[in-house]
Amino acid sequence: MKQKIKIKINYSSELEVRRILDTLEKIDWYKEKGYQPILPDEIWRTLDLKKNNIDSKFVNNVLASDYIQGEYDQISKHVYEKWEEISEVLKDNLEKNNLNFLFDFYEIVFTMYGVGGSYDLPNKITINIRDKESEGICRTIIHEIIHLNIESLIEKYKIGHWEKERIVDLTLSKIIPEMSVMQGIPEGVSFEKIDNFFYSHYPDFEKIIIEVAKI
Repeated sequence: MKQKIKIKINYSSELEVRRILDTLEKIDWYKEKGYQPILPDEIWRTLDLKKNNIDSKFVNNVLASDYIQGEYDQISKHVYEKWEEISEVLKDNLEKNNLNFLFDFYEIVFTMYGVGGSYDLPNKITINIRDKESEGICRTIIHEIIHLNIESLIEKYKIGHWEKERIVDLTLSKIIPEMSVMQGIPEGVSFEKIDNFFYSHYPDFEKIIIEVAKI
């Protein structure tokens, strides 16, 4: 039997409080990069009024009526079912494309807030599940797994945010093309050059990233 890439899904109101506070800490960076994070309306109103009382107690009170455990339970069930289908081929496809199977499982945190997805070394992934079907959530999980695989090279060669996003999107298009979706790239990012380097040197990720670092 083929070994699969396993996921372990977590979610709780406490994790949502942490997600919102973490998002607020990076709010200026998100805006600079063109992201519009999702936050509760009461949080946005408080920010607009330039109040400084947004702490864990305040956020917890805001979420008291918003957090519905059953919604997370239902989405989690569907994602586990979809992942069973995908993981049959995902490990082989990663290895065929020069990417390592790094961990026995990936810790997945479900959230309704912040941006679409994020990752923390070594194997933690946070996914915004709001208004997403199970396939879209699984796509984002794979996207973040690719990030974790190449992060050491990204840091080594100091690759910019949108440059690394383009590399990851292109890689996903190679691994599971039927699930691939390309993000919009802001003006000023030389995605044509990135694409040329990618297709010229794939699957030699270090060579691709060395060339992108020269742009």
